[in-house]
Amino acid sequence: MSALAALTLRTFSGTLRDADLLFAVLAPVGCFLGFTLALGNLIDTGQMTYPQYVLPVVVVQAMLFGAMTTADRAARDRLSGFGVRLRTLPIPAVVPLAARMLYCLIRAVIALIAGVAVASVFGFRMAGGLGYAVLFVVIVLAFAMAVCLGADALGSRMGSVESSSQLLLLPQLVLVLLSTGMAPAELFPVWLGPFVRYQPVSQVTETLRGLAVGRVTGEDLAATLAWCLGSLALFGGLALRMQRRYGARLSGPARPRVRSPRAARLPNDACAAPRLTTNRAATQVISRMTSPTAFVGQSLSETGRLLRRWRRDPVVAVQALVFPTLLLILYKLLIGKAVLAVTGHDSLYGLVPMCAVGGAIFGTLGVGVALPAERESGLLARLWVQPVHRASALAGRLVAEAARTTTSTIVLTIFGIVMGLRFSHGWIAALTFVLVPVAISAGMATVVIAIAVRADGKAMVTWLGAACVVLLFLNTGVAPAEKFPGWLQPVVRFQPMSPTIEAMRGLAEGGPVLWPLLQAAAWAVGLVAVFAPMAVRGYRAAAEAGCR
Repeated sequence: MSALAALTLRTFSGTLRDADLLFAVLAPVGCFLGFTLALGNLIDTGQMTYPQYVLPVVVVQAMLFGAMTTADRAARDRLSGFGVRLRTLPIPAVVPLAARMLYCLIRAVIALIAGVAVASVFGFRMAGGLGYAVLFVVIVLAFAMAVCLGADALGSRMGSVESSSQLLLLPQLVLVLLSTGMAPAELFPVWLGPFVRYQPVSQVTETLRGLAVGRVTGEDLAATLAWCLGSLALFGGLALRMQRRYGARLSGPARPRVRSPRAARLPNDACAAPRLTTNRAATQVISRMTSPTAFVGQSLSETGRLLRRWRRDPVVAVQALVFPTLLLILYKLLIGKAVLAVTGHDSLYGLVPMCAVGGAIFGTLGVGVALPAERESGLLARLWVQPVHRASALAGRLVAEAARTTTSTIVLTIFGIVMGLRFSHGWIAALTFVLVPVAISAGMATVVIAIAVRADGKAMVTWLGAACVVLLFLNTGVAPAEKFPGWLQPVVRFQPMSPTIEAMRGLAEGGPVLWPLLQAAAWAVGLVAVFAPMAVRGYRAAAEAGCR
């Protein structure tokens, strides 16, 4: 077996653990359903049906998701020392990069097939004939290779696995939502029109849409080929340079191990086990430290530790603050006019609550990604053996989640007020508005803790995040429930995000508040009641496993 085949099979075997190929299938399916069901009745695309219109951008977004996983994979290979071991073998330096790209190519084909298959159910047709279909596939794969090469170069440069994918999240969010793949350029503000028309995602989606119907202009085709071929040349050179640079830097002869003079002077019995004695005074102190009185202080101490760490963690900052704020601005630009025309109400009264709740949920998911690393590093075990109340770690984590959610909601509310949000019931309603998302955050945090402390916790948190992305489209903050298909309206109304959004809408704009609040509280209490025992047992098992 050649080195290329062996490394490619190694990548495929890794997908059995993180289910990346399954994600490649479900991501375009979920995005297509979310876009079509949520925006299909809001955005006017003329004579073309919305499924026919939106599929190209769904395919492009699936390729961008593949680039994010490529960045993770490249960063993991470098940080784990796998690249160093490969440099000691008689294989060219380009082979590991080629193996990752071969996997990306296969993954792109799978995602393309899944996207076209689900769109065909809703009426999408490749009406241009065989030649146009072949060119459609070629452009999609060329775009996928270009973005994956760029992501590989970025992942080979980053210092952590999580940071590499988070740096790609925001650019792809901007390029997808502010493109003609989601809506015609005429629906965006005039000052934004040139960017929307000529950015790469718009150029590629316009060409793919023309190929699908058999009417593509030479100008669009030339612009798309220029973007794809230029990106392939640029990012390919960068990825190859990074592969050679970091492999060569991390390889080489091992440094000699020098014994310190102090170690040389130690007596032979210096490493002998010390004599154990009972410290009765310490035993009495420990009993006092685990009392209910000390529980509050210990929980607040854990809260402070987590908040200080989250402040330095770019993943938490992106998921909790940057992502929801940017999503609010982009959604306002994308569907603000359409919602106003359909409902007669400003879309801010739904979008600000939706982004606040989304920020609470995705911030919790971003924090949950770090829990498996704490378990594997032994941090949970070290905290478990400390003379503190055993419940203080979980309680401190929930308090920290509440503080993070409140901060994120305040920031979003300030942005909303700048954009035109107003509170018809005064400052008491505004204060309640800020505190409402804490309930769903507590319930979601319990779910994430119960999942993340498992041995396969990181992969399961990723899948939970994918499910939450679907909820981000199918809620009453994006569009009124009446604009969704009839069979989907009960799901939209009663999923966990919608009651919280409706309660916040009522506090700001005026309307029912009590019943949505009761529904939101029921969701929070139900999630805590179901998953809190699982979280406690899982946390204890993870901590005790690290003590062995």
